[in-house]
Amino acid sequence: MIDDDLYYILLDEVQLVPRFEEVLNSLLRIENADVYVTGSNSKFLSSDIITEFRGRGDEIHLYRFYIQSALALPDEEKRQQEMASLLRINDSFKKIIIVKDDIKPWRDENGILTMGLLDFLMNPDSLVM
Repeated sequence: MIDDDLYYILLDEVQLVPRFEEVLNSLLRIENADVYVTGSNSKFLSSDIITEFRGRGDEIHLYRFYIQSALALPDEEKRQQEMASLLRINDSFKKIIIVKDDIKPWRDENGILTMGLLDFLMNPDSLVM
């Protein structure tokens, strides 16, 4: 990177690279590079790594959602239809149904959050309800 442009370096599962701490340290020395690192391995999250990179980065938590959109849910049959694909997913990620109507957000017995489009778009806390 020999010019003054800003470069974004995205590294996924970097803990799979041998001696990845050295790789990261070398990338962090590049002044016009913004480095993003992801990892899910326990070694990556170990206290040694956190200590080594303290003060040179920020931790960003990413959350995964399944979002189903519907114009409206006028009756139980339509609600069941919209929920069907979400109920087939067997994991712990949040599941959300977004409708056009302005409704009060609510979570059903399956943990599926139903909310209005305006609330979804304008409320910064809408996905943590």
